[in-house]
Amino acid sequence: MNQYKYHKEYRLKGFDYSKPGLYFITICTKNRICDLGKIEDSIMKLSEIGEIAEKFWIEISNRFKNVELDEFILMPNHLHGILKLTNHGRSAPR
Repeated sequence: MNQYKYHKEYRLKGFDYSKPGLYFITICTKNRICDLGKIEDSIMKLSEIGEIAEKFWIEISNRFKNVELDEFILMPNHLHGILKLTNHGRSAPR
């Protein structure tokens, strides 16, 4: 028996996601628990875990030569961000 819940496949069949372009990314916390912070007076207040998530998101472009970061936003239980993959330095992580 499969212990994992079925989830819809959002990737386009046959598309090469390593190609240069802009990619909209969503990363969710396990069980969608609000571990990244909370919204107070319409402002996102990051928790310690949220601060770590933000730090590591920002480090992506330092670690991967062919990735540039665009806008991103942290929500209580997920992150939305835009990554730009380029042809520059298509190699292993730094």
